Amino acid sequence: MPGLTAWQGLFEHGRLQAGQSVPRARRTGAVGSMVTQLARSSALVIGTGRAADRQKALDSARRNSSTR
Repeated sequence: MPGLTAWQGLFEHGRLQAGQSVPRARRTGAVGSMVTQLARSSALVIGTGRAADRQKALDSARRNSSTR
């Protein structure tokens, strides 16, 4: 269900097009994680969060991008 919810929000309701930007506040939760992964395939995802979590998020993003 999280994947379907994320897909519908991005592509059916949001009409996401390649090259657009997707702002993401706190990439937490099942749906939020799926939104991030689906949007990254065709759009620029801009995430926000607490300054205290910045390094952890950057390290995670680097690990994920190196496995692509």
